[in-house]
Amino acid sequence: MGIGHAAQDLIRNGSAVTKRHSAEVFEVPKMLGIAIFLLLMGGTLVLMSVELINTDDEPGTGGRIVAFLFGGLIVFMGGRIGGLPLLALAEGEGVKDWVGALLLGLRLMVKRANIRSVVSALFLAALAAGYWAELHGTEFWGTSRDVLIDLVTLEFLVIHGFPFFVLASSPIRIPGKARAWGMFFTGLLCLLYFGFAWTAGNWWGILSLAYLLMPNLLAFGQESEEFGVRTITIARWALKFVAIVGVAMALDQHRLQGSGNLKIGLYYFGIQALIELFRLTEAPLDLGVAWARLPAHKRRQMEMRSS
Repeated sequence: MGIGHAAQDLIRNGSAVTKRHSAEVFEVPKMLGIAIFLLLMGGTLVLMSVELINTDDEPGTGGRIVAFLFGGLIVFMGGRIGGLPLLALAEGEGVKDWVGALLLGLRLMVKRANIRSVVSALFLAALAAGYWAELHGTEFWGTSRDVLIDLVTLEFLVIHGFPFFVLASSPIRIPGKARAWGMFFTGLLCLLYFGFAWTAGNWWGILSLAYLLMPNLLAFGQESEEFGVRTITIARWALKFVAIVGVAMALDQHRLQGSGNLKIGLYYFGIQALIELFRLTEAPLDLGVAWARLPAHKRRQMEMRSS
């Protein structure tokens, strides 16, 4: 089955439609946020129950069974909630079942890549290749082992500071004193983080931080209304945070320091390269538009079926 005109329109300029349906569209980021939280919490319990994540105390066989069942239930609930927007998109294309919706979602995801997303992905794929080369004892581009280790710590600082940068820079759009204050606080945060980078590796640290920020700059380089910017910002922060925490937990790395950062960097930047390539941080906008296009009674029916 091919992709319909409505889905093709979402790929090209789905965020432009949000001006007409901002209230309904915003329901989707909230649903996806709840789904991500449930998936992370339930997935952690499942991984702990099968000993893929180590715990300080031995829970015993009974505890592991309970954790597996309870975690699996939470994962199921998160998947149902997160799948509602995809079902809404599939409904507009005449697809009624979960399998068809997933196949449609995969086809749409592949078609999302563009020149900007490819460039962003290449920045991160190059980092992942550097970590792979270091772990396998192959010189890839001449960066030192210490620089690669510090890059993971810098990336965590970028993730941690992302919401603060957004809050500080928001007043820049407002003329007058608000713009001046926004520029002041944004500059102050830049000095703070570049100071961290300098401490980590002098000029290598500064260049590394600038390199890590490049995909973010490319992502926000396109014009978008304020609602779209806020949504993409939240999605970027959530996916980055879940990815780095999930990878660290899966690898049983409780501290982002030392040689353990090499494996974290390999998997984390590899995942981020795929996220950038297929523009997954913009997916809530596209899915939100599909959700808003459904009549209100159909949205309620889908919510009741998933509950």
